[in-house]
This record gives sequence, C-alpha cells and structure tokens, in this order.
Amino acid sequence: MSGHLGDFAAGKTVRARFNTNASTGAPITIVGATAGTTSPTVAVSKDGADITPAGVSVNFTIDKGGVAGRHEVSIDTSADTTNFTGGSEYSVRLTAGTADSVSL
Repeated sequence: MSGHLGDFAAGKTVRARFNTNASTGAPITIVGATAGTTSPTVAVSKDGADITPAGVSVNFTIDKGGVAGRHEVSIDTSADTTNFTGGSEYSVRLTAGTADSVSL
C-alpha cells in the first residue's frame, strides 16, 4: 500500500484498498495476517511515530467481499480523537502476512 490518499476531515472514516497478486498476475489472498479490529496486523504511524489507536478505530479486511486478493484497511478517526487529529501525516503498514511466498 503506498501513495497519498488525500486530506480528510477529523471524525471521518478513511479507507485504503489494495490488491495482492501472485507472480503470475493472478489475485492471491494474504496468509498469516490477522483481520478484524481486535488485533489486526496493521500498524499506524502519526508524523513518523507508531501509535496505538484506541478502541476499534482500525479494521483490516482480507479478501474484501469474498474476492481473493482484494483487501481494505479502514480507520474510523472519530473513535480516537486523541491520536487522529487534523494537521498530521499518517501512514499504514502491514506487520505480518505473506502473499505468493513474499512477506508483506
């Protein structure tokens, strides 16, 4: 996942979608990653420093809509107004998982 997603107002939900593909180009699922909101394998950084958002503000979906290789990270910025504030730069990265024998 890379690239600038834009500027968002505080209190909104931000969604980042990305695909994983095998070396053949065919869609492939991520294995060894944890989806959901309880302990997703997603790290969030604010202004270059890792943060731990409170509550269920970050959700990671593997194979969104039941489609292999289509994934989504959604962040409800209204769920943690201490960590998600205007005027900051955020990045998201996966902390675990493999697709086509490549660690993410």
